[in-house]
Amino acid sequence: MRMFIPEIGTRLTLEDAWTFTLHREHRNETIWDKLRAADPAPFERMDVEVRNAYDLLDEYRNRPISRDPATRERNEEQFRAQIAYLSDIEKIDVTLPAGTEITIDRIYIRKGISDYSSVTFNLNKTDHPVLDVKGRKRFWAKLDDVNRIEYAPLPDPEAALEEGPTP
Repeated sequence: MRMFIPEIGTRLTLEDAWTFTLHREHRNETIWDKLRAADPAPFERMDVEVRNAYDLLDEYRNRPISRDPATRERNEEQFRAQIAYLSDIEKIDVTLPAGTEITIDRIYIRKGISDYSSVTFNLNKTDHPVLDVKGRKRFWAKLDDVNRIEYAPLPDPEAALEEGPTP
């Protein structure tokens, strides 16, 4: 296996369908909203679960601070667990079909915080029934999902127009 770290602007075509987790976050808003408009039922169920999770989070947040260290630690653990639960339920799986064209827009990798390692893409062309619309479609996916992409590189647009080196 050969390592490949793409440049920003690298264009790819998916050779196989690619399923990734789309997290509810402002950078994924365009695609999230298009998917929600096409099939609102799963999003409505998620909204109910999220509202319940926020209510429970508010309950943990509004508890009086205990003088007992064990109780205080237990309350803090419950609060942290609820925050983790919230981030775990605000996501959906999306499958882009083979032949979809994407462009690398941003790569984020930092030592010590691998939970945030991600790649941001622009969706150029797809046969996905909901996402095959005009307009900018930008989204990010976690590095674990990105590393499962089966792709074929596309030529750089400028290089395709050139006729070769000048003498």
